[in-house]
Amino acid sequence: MGTFFNQYALLDQCGIASNTNKASQWHNPDADNQLQYMGDGLLRKYEHFLCKLRSKPNVQFLELGAGPDNNIGASMRCWKSYFGSDAQLHVADIKNTASNLTNEGFNVHVCDLGSTEALSNLATLQWDCILDDASHFWSHQKLAFQHLFNSVKPGGIYIVEDLCTSFGIYTADYNPTNESVDAASYFLALARRAMATWCSLEDINRGAAVGLNDHDNALALQLDMVSFMDNSCIMIKK
Repeated sequence: MGTFFNQYALLDQCGIASNTNKASQWHNPDADNQLQYMGDGLLRKYEHFLCKLRSKPNVQFLELGAGPDNNIGASMRCWKSYFGSDAQLHVADIKNTASNLTNEGFNVHVCDLGSTEALSNLATLQWDCILDDASHFWSHQKLAFQHLFNSVKPGGIYIVEDLCTSFGIYTADYNPTNESVDAASYFLALARRAMATWCSLEDINRGAAVGLNDHDNALALQLDMVSFMDNSCIMIKK
């Protein structure tokens, strides 16, 4: 783990307390509770971007995916601890068990995130931050961004986790629809477009590994910054 983000400790502490694997350490609920595991260590990097939202009243936050049943809602509790009780925290998941999180004050949307109708319904709200930690299927990661990014507020944040499924041993299990373009390559293509907004789309697509259509191009032109890290991608909207 690098040192640049070491100054950001609060969100990681919230994550450790709530036992989300986004934190620098966590424990498997099915194992001995004293056994600690190294987590993904994403929260220190996320806080570099999310800290500006912490002082904002009524933050509108949406996480796609509530987590596995044996640790469901862990990351939602992390966001609640970090953003406070005024934040409007939403979670969308296909599992009916996610509805139990309403008892903790969360706004729960039980829906299929591979459905354009479900995504369109979520897009009727305006979001300060959307974090995709759902199925990790290539098709779902791309589809969610294509339908939800327009609902992110100016200056808002869109995060895609588990882009590792675009590589190596994971590709067979996370591409059930036989997509020709993996999710990581798709987001790299968007970043490539964001680096040269002055170019025509024709010039951008010429020789590119992944070409963008008009809709993707319109989304890419709204990107103020794209940041990649191990396992994740953060996009800031203009």
